[in-house]
Amino acid sequence: MKPSSDPKAQLPLVLVIEDDPELPTVIEAALSGQALVIPARNWTDARERLHEETFDLILLDLFLPDVEALEPLEGIREIDPDYPVIVMSGNLDPGDAIVDRLMRLGVNTILAKPFDLEDLQGRILSVIGPPEPGSAREEHAW
Repeated sequence: MKPSSDPKAQLPLVLVIEDDPELPTVIEAALSGQALVIPARNWTDARERLHEETFDLILLDLFLPDVEALEPLEGIREIDPDYPVIVMSGNLDPGDAIVDRLMRLGVNTILAKPFDLEDLQGRILSVIGPPEPGSAREEHAW
C-alpha cells in the first residue's frame, strides 16, 4: 500500500491473474472497500504489472492459456519470493503431484473453482490482515 490521503490508495492492491474476463469483476465486487483489484488476463500482462507495481496479494489462475501451469508462480517468485499468492483452479485434486509443488513454491492457499465468495474473502483476509481501526477498510468490513 502507498501512503496517500485518498482512502482508495490506502487499500491493499490485489493482482488477479485470470483468463476469464468476468471473474476479476466478481472478485472486485466481493472485495469492495477492502482491496483494489487489478486484473491481468494472461502471464505476459501480469509480468508487466508486477514490474510496475507492488501488490499486497496475487490471486493466480493456475492454468492460463499462454504458459505452462507453474511458469507464472515461478516468475512471481523470481520477482519477489515473499509475494503472498492464492492459487485458483478448477482442475486440482488434493493428491495431485502439482499441489505438493505449489506448496513448495510458497503458495499461501489453493482455492478450488467454483468457490464461495465468503470463502474467498476469508482467505484474502487471512493473508492481508484485518482492517485497521478507523480506516476506510473498516467502514466496509465484511
